[in-house]
Amino acid sequence: MSAPQPADLMPMLLDAVCVVNESGTFLTVTGACEQIFGYTPEEMAGRQMMDLIYEPDRHSTLAAVEHLMNGRLQYDFENRYVRKDGEVVRIMWSARWY
Repeated sequence: MSAPQPADLMPMLLDAVCVVNESGTFLTVTGACEQIFGYTPEEMAGRQMMDLIYEPDRHSTLAAVEHLMNGRLQYDFENRYVRKDGEVVRIMWSARWY
């Protein structure tokens, strides 16, 4: 039996993990994201992250993303997202740019 590849482990993660490229497109997400956002991983792949951000939080989120892409770690940033069903949810996240 060969060792699992990183992509094989994504569906097993219990935490919501999103991989986003430099243009803000979701490349892949864990299955746990469906409970938060209401979209399946397949529905999220290819979508723009900013399309899910609650409008009043977009400016501060863009500032946090710029901070992140300048090589700084982003810890405990809180903003709001709009779920597939229209409900607004508050999420705290941490990230690093790779």
